[in-house]
Amino acid sequence: MIPLHLSALPVYETTEPMWDYAKRVGAGPKAEAFQISDTKLVRLKSERYYRFNFARGDNLAIGDLIEEQRVANQMHEAGIKVLKPDGVFRVPLSTIWKPRTLVPDWLVERKYFPGLVMQYVNGKLLEQIPPGKRQTTLHERVA
Repeated sequence: MIPLHLSALPVYETTEPMWDYAKRVGAGPKAEAFQISDTKLVRLKSERYYRFNFARGDNLAIGDLIEEQRVANQMHEAGIKVLKPDGVFRVPLSTIWKPRTLVPDWLVERKYFPGLVMQYVNGKLLEQIPPGKRQTTLHERVA
């Protein structure tokens, strides 16, 4: 059974030293990613995502994050190099925004949010690599 309520998710806890602040490492229309330590990042759904899905909010976000985790696990197990997911957790707001005065207005009333915690690997996004320097993928060779 998929937990579709925030309170059903385990709270993210770690013994790894957490940073005093999170570094935004990616953002799109549906999700944002924040590096929270030397080896971990957390993906959370964006404000825009929540505004377009207001009625279902966390329930829909949790379902989407669980699906992202499932796909990433399958790819990782198949030997495809993707960030290894740890799981979908109830992530304390203080993990991302310290001090609390930095919390975006739309999250001020919350203590937790659903997030997909994943392995962090320092590198570059594909868009940051000039086309001539990219390795050719199987898909590009076939096309």
